[in-house]
Amino acid sequence: MNKELTERCGTRCALSPYIGKFILAKGWIEDWKDLKDVRRYYISQPTIKKADKNTRWEELETISTEHHINLFIPKQDLYSVRGGELKMYESVSFAGIIKRYTRKDGSYDWGVKTLPQSNIEYTLQKMKTYVMNAANDNGRYSREFLMALEFVIKKNLRELEQHLEDAGDLLPTFDGTYSSYKDELKHWMNCTDDIIRYIRCTCSKRRLRRKHKIPYNFAAEIPAFQ
Repeated sequence: MNKELTERCGTRCALSPYIGKFILAKGWIEDWKDLKDVRRYYISQPTIKKADKNTRWEELETISTEHHINLFIPKQDLYSVRGGELKMYESVSFAGIIKRYTRKDGSYDWGVKTLPQSNIEYTLQKMKTYVMNAANDNGRYSREFLMALEFVIKKNLRELEQHLEDAGDLLPTFDGTYSSYKDELKHWMNCTDDIIRYIRCTCSKRRLRRKHKIPYNFAAEIPAFQ
């Protein structure tokens, strides 16, 4: 880095080699300001790491820990960040691209422009909770549950698989990695298929229908999700 750039870039010079690069970061929200199309968050004590879809956050290489950094989130994306809208003084994890901009006095500063993030971990948790609760409920042997398994759960799992592939190298790894998510999706797809087979088998046998108080073979009327 030349002397002029060093003098102008201030305290965040460690970020200068990473302009345009995808990073992961964690810090604390101290303030924000609404600009024309974005909200600029003031993030205190952010730890910034090189992103790698095959490595969890704890093991990623650290670029730097800064006094603060500006996080720019397009206003239309404010409610789609991890966990919903960000709140004052809470810890926050975020993914984005390092950007450089010039202050009014001509000095450089560095910020992070967010990208739409994968919510695969949050969606997986919601799906697991739904399946486990439904499986333990009295409505397990019901037309409604079988239809939910075939046309909601299986559909969501297929969409998550595609979402994982589409994320590519821009997959945040705060909670898991590409391979761990892929394995978990496969596990829950297999579990869903097993439950569906069990319900269909139970519905097809008179003795089991009587045991579970199933009035008729409703499963025969419900096609398998393709």
